[in-house]
Amino acid sequence: MEPQFYDPTPSVVRVAACVAAAVFVLGLPIRLHNAGAVRVERTPAPTIAKAPPPAGFDDLSALSNVKIDKRYASSNNFCGRILDTSAACIVREIAYQKFEKACEILRSEHPGWEFVIFDAYRPQYVQEKLWQAVKGTPRSKYVAYPKCVSLHSLGLALDLTLADEQGNQLDMGTGFDAFTPLASPRFESENLRSKKLTPAQYANRLLLRRIMQRAGFIQLQSEWWHYEALHEKTAHERYRVVR
Repeated sequence: MEPQFYDPTPSVVRVAACVAAAVFVLGLPIRLHNAGAVRVERTPAPTIAKAPPPAGFDDLSALSNVKIDKRYASSNNFCGRILDTSAACIVREIAYQKFEKACEILRSEHPGWEFVIFDAYRPQYVQEKLWQAVKGTPRSKYVAYPKCVSLHSLGLALDLTLADEQGNQLDMGTGFDAFTPLASPRFESENLRSKKLTPAQYANRLLLRRIMQRAGFIQLQSEWWHYEALHEKTAHERYRVVR
């Protein structure tokens, strides 16, 4: 038989000592209550404040029928790697105000539907990475040369699509950043005739286009997903790249 040892320390003291040790290790605040009861109180984990947008910009995530899917802030893009280290999805105030109107139109005509945003304001360093990825390839004609300054880098462009009430993105005939003539609104009639683009896919593009144009946006003729809040000449006259 194993020898038995008697511990004269009262059990309540032993429990309190164990709790105190845990408190010391874990850094938890401790408070004693009636009858020697011990209650450990956890301090809520500190929250990380979201940095406010720069002056003159607004946060698109504040809009109710918008889903943010920033492709260049993930590896789900044609480069297969993260290019944009910021999760913020922002645009200039003038673009935000127009997009608010687009959201109102979508909410009125298609309750439960959402805009899915692939890109908005794009820091210049991201544009430079994109250019390096396509430089010297046929894809280079689809990416703005950094010194020319994309309207994304001015905070005046949006890349987006539509999703129905089930969260399914509408079939537009190609995905985002397809970099082919099939993605170009300029060639839609030709692609319809050759049956590369179906009437249903074309109708989905027209729906997105009609809403965005009613809100004051301009469709880029090489990408069905790209819309600009101002004409390029006007945009460059009024705004500069945020550094």
